[in-house]
Amino acid sequence: MKKGMMAVMVSLSCMLFLTGCMSQKEYMMSKGYSAAYSQGYQDGNESGRASAGGFYSFKKNTRRFQRNGQYRQGWNDGYRQGKNEQIHANRTVERFRREQDRQRHEEQMRRDQERWRHKQEQVRREQDRRRHEQDRLRHEQERRRHEHERMRHERERKHQEQARLQREREREKQERERVKQREREQRRLERELRKEQHKHEKAVHQAKKHHKKDDVFYY
Repeated sequence: MKKGMMAVMVSLSCMLFLTGCMSQKEYMMSKGYSAAYSQGYQDGNESGRASAGGFYSFKKNTRRFQRNGQYRQGWNDGYRQGKNEQIHANRTVERFRREQDRQRHEEQMRRDQERWRHKQEQVRREQDRRRHEQDRLRHEQERRRHEHERMRHERERKHQEQARLQREREREKQERERVKQREREQRRLERELRKEQHKHEKAVHQAKKHHKKDDVFYY
């Protein structure tokens, strides 16, 4: 990224230099090149940059190009140089653009991943909430089931207690019946005993009467 930025800055510096206070022609003439070669080099450089997609216009003095060898040589050299420099600058700008696109893509992917993680976290929290709610409902159901079991056991205990009391009452009733039966049996036996005594007394009385008659007859 830094190298791409540096290349773009160098390319821009070169273009600013070409459009600054000193033209390329003047710069080359200061280096000892002829005016015709310098002018041809400047026109050819701008034309080469224009042919490679740069923001320049195509410049070529056709009559001078045909008649002046210095101009023609400078134009050809400038054309090749300008085209190569513009191609290199275009590639640098393209690399810089691709790097920016890559960084934007990575940033977008990072944001998407962050949103995805955030969404997954929300889903996980919702699942945890639902799981806790299900656990709470399950515990509530268990509590109600235990409560129902307790109430059922309580009802069974009460029912067993009522059954026990009923059996107790039945036993008491049977005991009373047995007591009554014994009392009736005892009264029957007493009546029979009185009857036997009465019969015995009657028999004794009869025997005494017969004995007296026998005594009177004897005398």
